[in-house]
Amino acid sequence: MKTIIIALMLGCCGYALADTPIPNDSKRFWDFRDKPNFTNSEYEKLYQCRTYEELREQLKKAIKSISPAPGEEWEDASQGNTVASCELALIRTHYILGEIDEADRLLERLHPIHRGEKDAGGQPAARLEPNTVDYRTLNGDTVIVGQLGVPLGTVVQVDATVVLGRSPKSNKDVHSEYLLKVSKVASSVLSDPPKCRFWSHSWDRVKLAPDVFSLYELKKGKKTGKLSDAQIAELEQGYVGQEYHLLVYEEGVFSGIPNNLPKDYLSWQDRSFGFSTHLIVLRIVEGPIAHPKH
Repeated sequence: MKTIIIALMLGCCGYALADTPIPNDSKRFWDFRDKPNFTNSEYEKLYQCRTYEELREQLKKAIKSISPAPGEEWEDASQGNTVASCELALIRTHYILGEIDEADRLLERLHPIHRGEKDAGGQPAARLEPNTVDYRTLNGDTVIVGQLGVPLGTVVQVDATVVLGRSPKSNKDVHSEYLLKVSKVASSVLSDPPKCRFWSHSWDRVKLAPDVFSLYELKKGKKTGKLSDAQIAELEQGYVGQEYHLLVYEEGVFSGIPNNLPKDYLSWQDRSFGFSTHLIVLRIVEGPIAHPKH
């Protein structure tokens, strides 16, 4: 009896018994629950799919619709990026539905080792290929826009709040950084405030500490190499959560552990090799900023 009732409920909701519903409250990009970020009718229909079965078929239509016709070029980077995102979403959807062979086949098509492979229509299979940029263009024609939404190296005033760069339960010896959560850049209020790593030049003596040991030195006037949880909690009172009006610029660097490091080479603690940015704080214009209590 319970089985019959469940079956009737699923039928009333519009699902076949074999359908796998997409969670309505999903925050995952690949489930397409937010708002379309690319203008194409087939792509926009992805956000209307209620099950992964529907999503699988609509992703195929979207990829075909957005991809250029044989012999034509990509119109812009967003077109290629959107197709690549749909391809990854399709692979993920196949895995969710237990279609392992199909997902693996698509993965192989996207792998550089299979560049010469043709699809069913005799056309070159779609690829996720990285763009190659000559380093010399980074000082010329190429402008990198950072987390602040302005080109790197642009001096600008921001409103930012000091926040923890670690989970309260994480290892304090490993994750001891503080971050600046930037809510305003010049006159622009940010709808999605980035959390930025930051430093300052040693000669500026800006009274902001990027980590707990710098905070100890800033408050106590001396260095230390070890702090207890109680000491850290005391130090962070009156610092974490404070808002400042700052003069900063953002810079970037490629760093980290290479993915082809020799196996017999002693590794170190770091992130995977890649590009990241951070803020250089030149001056505290105002702060801590006191807001009136309501």
